[in-house]
Amino acid sequence: MISKFEKKQVERDVVFKEKQECLRAMSQCIGNMDDTSNPVIETIRATIKKLNDLFLKECLKTQNQYLDEISSMTDISVGTLKRIKTEGQTNEGTWNTPGKKRPHKPTGPSTSGAVTNISSGKRYIIVHAGSEKGFVPNALLVFSTKSKNADYHHDMNSQNFNKWISEKLIPNLSEPSVIVMDNASYHCVQINKGPTTNTRKFEIQAWLSSNGISYEDYLSREELLVLAKENKQAPVYQVDELLKQHGHEVLRLPLYHCDLNAIELVWSLAKRKVASKNIGLSAEDMAKLIEESFNSITPEDWKKNTDHVIHVEEQYKKRDGITAEMEEFIIRVRDNDSDSNSDSSFAVEFLDSDFDYSD
Repeated sequence: MISKFEKKQVERDVVFKEKQECLRAMSQCIGNMDDTSNPVIETIRATIKKLNDLFLKECLKTQNQYLDEISSMTDISVGTLKRIKTEGQTNEGTWNTPGKKRPHKPTGPSTSGAVTNISSGKRYIIVHAGSEKGFVPNALLVFSTKSKNADYHHDMNSQNFNKWISEKLIPNLSEPSVIVMDNASYHCVQINKGPTTNTRKFEIQAWLSSNGISYEDYLSREELLVLAKENKQAPVYQVDELLKQHGHEVLRLPLYHCDLNAIELVWSLAKRKVASKNIGLSAEDMAKLIEESFNSITPEDWKKNTDHVIHVEEQYKKRDGITAEMEEFIIRVRDNDSDSNSDSSFAVEFLDSDFDYSD
């Protein structure tokens, strides 16, 4: 795009200089004439000055006129050209033109934003689970991917994750367990997902009917959507139901609290073990190295990391003022149906506990 414009600009500059020289020569010729009172000469002089002003005006175009001309020569919209110009100024002259790789600055664990090639070698997806007793036996899953991008979610998705749960994790859990998970997209696929703004009217009606929610046929799509949101159900996740069928329970971490997940620390330890020996290894040797690195992580390593997470959790509780002596209670506010003029009353219902509320 830029080379094409520069070529046109050079051609236009040559033509402009030729016109300017001609006008200058004519102006000098008329200036040398003695008969300045001749109206014809005055008219010619005024015409030359006007032409010169027009040529100068053509060179001093506004930004929009300038971009309009580039757009007409390059078939790129003015809006795109403005964005390219703005990015060139803010990114120190680096123009992030469409179709070219954009510079990506690390922003932490998030993979939002532009996706860039982060490695020239083969990448591996690793799935495992463990507790303070160590890794779950025979639950390690390692497979390679051809993707070189930072976002691996098209390789590790809910289908692959649920398959690992069914074939690798559940058969190797010897007792009912609590499975701690973060909020990755493939952990949170809903079974009972409600209507959204993209749902068609008849689909919203079908959802309302299937959930026993009455509605009038004359309601518009927007009104049906409001009714559906008012009756929104608690989410039910695929992986939760899969584990519940085998006597296990899922505990989800709060959003953006990976410091409460012990396996994050174990991942870091495993990566360091692999990186220390990953020097010119073949794909086959690399897979063996990954397996050996995970096998070298002992139950003592796991216990150290789980204890650290418990300590972090206790610090959160201490900061938020949560103590072991605190008991849950429910305050219910209800109206007195027997007397519409009476004041609203409230009742406090305490849950069963050993705490003496009479003091």
